[in-house]
Amino acid sequence: MALRNILYIIPARLDLDTRLVVLHTGELPELLAPGVRALHTVYESDFGQPLADVNYLHKAPRVAPEHRLYVCA
Repeated sequence: MALRNILYIIPARLDLDTRLVVLHTGELPELLAPGVRALHTVYESDFGQPLADVNYLHKAPRVAPEHRLYVCA
């Protein structure tokens, strides 16, 4: 659970690179929301304007890899 939070950073300036960052909340407990620390929950609004939720179902049975990624805007 400590590695389940992934942050996709899209800079406002187009000349900067986008980044995909895995937040290791086991090493950064100050990022965790009070009351849900056991689940390692981080709220995306703490980092700016949330644009979408991205879910990847790694071990979905009988589902092709290209159908395991869900983006909910």
